[in-house]
Amino acid sequence: MNIYKNNINKPINNNKEYCYLNNTNRNESSNIFDDVSSIYKNKYLIRTKDKEYETHLIGKTDNYLVTFDDEKIQLSDIISIEIIK
Repeated sequence: MNIYKNNINKPINNNKEYCYLNNTNRNESSNIFDDVSSIYKNKYLIRTKDKEYETHLIGKTDNYLVTFDDEKIQLSDIISIEIIK
């Protein structure tokens, strides 16, 4: 069995593009805590630049979100936050 590999003679630029939103992240996380009665009931998908979390939130400091799993997620690392239904 032979496998053909084509030679690449030009630079490849097909990486995913990322957007880091510092001020928006703070506003988005603040909006989640506007309705305190539902914050503990909802499960969230939190995407950061390094990891994805599926968890419940229990609190927020100036720089971190605190999860039910006792993890701190730095606000500046957050790319998006979604409610899991």
